[in-house]
Amino acid sequence: PRKARSVAHDVRRAVHVQLPRGRCTVEQVAQSLGLSARTLQRQMEQEGVNFLSVVNEVRRDLAVRYLAGEVHSVSQVAELLGFAQVSVFSRWFSQQYGCPPSRWNKP
Repeated sequence: PRKARSVAHDVRRAVHVQLPRGRCTVEQVAQSLGLSARTLQRQMEQEGVNFLSVVNEVRRDLAVRYLAGEVHSVSQVAELLGFAQVSVFSRWFSQQYGCPPSRWNKP
C-alpha cells in the first residue's frame, strides 16, 4: 500500500517549483495537483493549514537558502520568490528575520 502523503506536503513541493517561475497562486498550484482551487483549500483546511502560510514557509526556506549561497543578489532573490519589488521583499524579510536581507549572513 502506498504511504499517504499530506496535501500540505504536495502543496509545499508545488510551491517550491512554481515560486521561481513567477506568481504562485492557489489556482495554479491546485491545477498542477489536478484539483480545483476550492477542493485544494478544503483539503488543506482539514489538515489545519492554509495556502498562504505554506507559501510563506517555502519563501522563508528559499530566501535563506538563496542568500546563504551568495550566488544571487537581493533583487534576484526577490524575483525568485515572486515579489514584484525588492522593497516589498526587504520589508517581508525584515519582518520574518529581524534584519534586512542585505545584512543576512554578513559578519
